[in-house]
Amino acid sequence: MNRRAVIALSTTGVLLSGTVGYIVWPGDSAATQAEAGPRPGQVRTVPLRTAPSDREPPQTQAPRSPKAPPAPAASPVAELPAARTGPFSMVGVSWDDPGAKLHGSVQVRTRGAASGRWSPWRTLQIDDHDAPDAGSSAERPRRGATKPLWVGPSNGVQIRVTGSGPPPAGLRAELVDPGDGPRVPQSGPGSGEQPGGAAGQSAGAAAAPAPVIVTRAQWGADESLVTGSPQYAPAAKVVFTHHSAGGNDYDCAESPAVIRSILLYHVKTNGWNDIGYNFLVDKCGTIFEGRKGGVGKPVIGAHTYGYNTGSAGVAVLGDFTGVAPSVAAQKAVARVAAWKLGLHGSDPTGRATVAGKSFNTISGHRDGVATACPGELLYGRLGAIRSHAKQWSTPAKPPIVTSITGATESKGTYYTRGTLTIGWNPAAVSTYEVLLNGKVLARRNGRATWAQVKVPEGAHKLRVRARNLNGTTALSPVYPVISDVTAPVFRTAPALRVRGGAVGAKGKMPVRLTWKVTDNVRLRSLRATSPTARNFKVSATAWATSVKPGVSRKWTLLAADTLGNNTRASITRTAALVHDQSAVRRGRWKVLTTKSYLGRRALYSKTKGASVRYAFTGRSVGLIFRRGTANGAVHIYVDGVKVATVDTKARSTRYRRIVWTKSWKKPGRHTVRIVVAGTKGRPAVVTDGIAVIR
Repeated sequence: MNRRAVIALSTTGVLLSGTVGYIVWPGDSAATQAEAGPRPGQVRTVPLRTAPSDREPPQTQAPRSPKAPPAPAASPVAELPAARTGPFSMVGVSWDDPGAKLHGSVQVRTRGAASGRWSPWRTLQIDDHDAPDAGSSAERPRRGATKPLWVGPSNGVQIRVTGSGPPPAGLRAELVDPGDGPRVPQSGPGSGEQPGGAAGQSAGAAAAPAPVIVTRAQWGADESLVTGSPQYAPAAKVVFTHHSAGGNDYDCAESPAVIRSILLYHVKTNGWNDIGYNFLVDKCGTIFEGRKGGVGKPVIGAHTYGYNTGSAGVAVLGDFTGVAPSVAAQKAVARVAAWKLGLHGSDPTGRATVAGKSFNTISGHRDGVATACPGELLYGRLGAIRSHAKQWSTPAKPPIVTSITGATESKGTYYTRGTLTIGWNPAAVSTYEVLLNGKVLARRNGRATWAQVKVPEGAHKLRVRARNLNGTTALSPVYPVISDVTAPVFRTAPALRVRGGAVGAKGKMPVRLTWKVTDNVRLRSLRATSPTARNFKVSATAWATSVKPGVSRKWTLLAADTLGNNTRASITRTAALVHDQSAVRRGRWKVLTTKSYLGRRALYSKTKGASVRYAFTGRSVGLIFRRGTANGAVHIYVDGVKVATVDTKARSTRYRRIVWTKSWKKPGRHTVRIVVAGTKGRPAVVTDGIAVIR
């Protein structure tokens, strides 16, 4: 025994005199522990005493001293005065008759082993619905008990039971020491093992993949506690969700110790064969194997009285009466439930019958029996947990694309200037990915219905891929997309030329505008905006029209591609008519006068070798003749060089006809001379001037 001034009433005696008593455990000394090696888990019990009926209610305010904290203002019917103890981390209260009810409340304070300070009063939950089914031959409760409360490493306790009437007989404190378990990495849901064939999966294939589960060996289950064999149901068709109601003040690194303590409490205190839950989940989302027998098998637990056969119990460590469960814990419950239900053919959002009653396949403990479990705030999240579990158990389906905006569709191809928005119908998946040529361009969560993406220039293949939590994927159809920010190009700049034809009676002169425009993708439109508006086919390269001479005009073309990228090309030109008066004549020429000629006069000659020379400045020229059955040919010289011989004969008389034209890339000073060829039988030639583009 340590050198402490104590009076041992028994090996688990309580010192009732003075402010703080001591409960003395056999072998508690440091030397004894050092010799024994790693400390095994155990449950130590201390009987509560019946409180005197004439005791005055104690004060309600606790002193600042960490020693002997006072009880709240209420008269107890049973109590354990403040006492120093050996190490423990979980506490509960039990009584002899498992069928007896404790009508009242049980409150507890504990002394932190490291700080030496006493905690506030906390209430233990009294709930007898975590239990084996009635008539179970494998395990029967030996004692009635509260839910255990995790208090962390402690070495002192004070308990009080308040209520009306006498308390159940045999009240005692259950002080659980989890011992020194194996060190389990606590990196979240990734710690542990994935159940495989050795886990004993049922014949039915699970739609959801197996989660990573920390095994019993990893969290340090004392298998010597489990003396009976596991019992099995035909299937586990419903998952009941629980909270351990053991407090939220634990670190995830302590989760294995919490679970070892629950195992000890369920076996040593409740008298069950094993821990009652099939799975346990901590606040970090780590999933732990619960009751022995194979995580993939329909092991009958002791978690939902009357409905254990045909179900599985998942307990989240903590109390969720007034505190919401972590998102990680909710996701872990969904994942293990989806997998477990899938092993036995149940839909996470469906219903199934257990013991003659219909349940949601993911239900709360309170759906089976009258209890507050799994706490209001966890119970309120079951709808979201079902939806999340459905994602784990549902193969991804091809996304249905509903819209592609920021792009112009033409013959099944979408043209964009770089940024487009693709929309789709929502489905039960976890992620959407927008793929461009097979590579992920954007990623959105499963609630999204659209994504905006930037598409580099060029031709591409656009798809949407749905990815579900269970690893399945599905693709939408391919949508050809062309991104283009390059405007059309006028490979040949617009040019205005004199064209053949008749000069109008009022002097309108025939001209032709020519060009060549191309686009790297596809032209959509081509039009003239001046001097008049005119639409053309995108393949057009010329526009034949007539203009009034003597007026400077701007000629503008606008070309646009499918995406609206556009280019303008403009030139300014003046058309002119030069009458015969400006001509320099050689040989015999005669002047003809009639209103049918330009300026009401023209030059006539039938003398071979007679010539007329016109001088002008411009970039295009045309020779104007009167044509007829008796008219002959002329030789044409440009800037002193013979370039052509043209016959002016026609089947009928035609005035003001442009018979020959020539154009230059740049404007300049030029001469055009015509020489009468002296055609046999019809030597006459009538020249009516020239048409010029300046």
